[in-house]
Amino acid sequence: MRDERTIKLLCLKGGLVTESEIGEELTSWKNEFSEAMSLFEQAVDKKVLREISQRYSVLKKRIIERSNELKKADSLGRLNEQEKLLLLPAISEVALHCNAIIGSMNKQELSSSLYDGEDYLSYHLSNLNITSN
Repeated sequence: MRDERTIKLLCLKGGLVTESEIGEELTSWKNEFSEAMSLFEQAVDKKVLREISQRYSVLKKRIIERSNELKKADSLGRLNEQEKLLLLPAISEVALHCNAIIGSMNKQELSSSLYDGEDYLSYHLSNLNITSN
């Protein structure tokens, strides 16, 4: 099993990334969104909201960065067909739907953005016939 950084490097250097590895990356992202979303199950005071906001902000920065990396690799012809058809659309869609601003303390916006990210990742994983927790 390759980790997310290894998959990124393979993708950016034109290495062959398999459908299974794409599924692993999407599952990893989904787990991160799910973990942040699970914090809403606690009583959400200012401290918990700050933690959610910090996690969301880091996730948003990383998913946008990953989307930009994939778009650049695509424009340079470095993505294989599976990356073009499966990984790029999934990551781009999730990045697009992270609507809460970085550093937001708005509970509804954070919840909505985290839920949407998790939901879009689940959708793309189901297209790969991969189920996750």
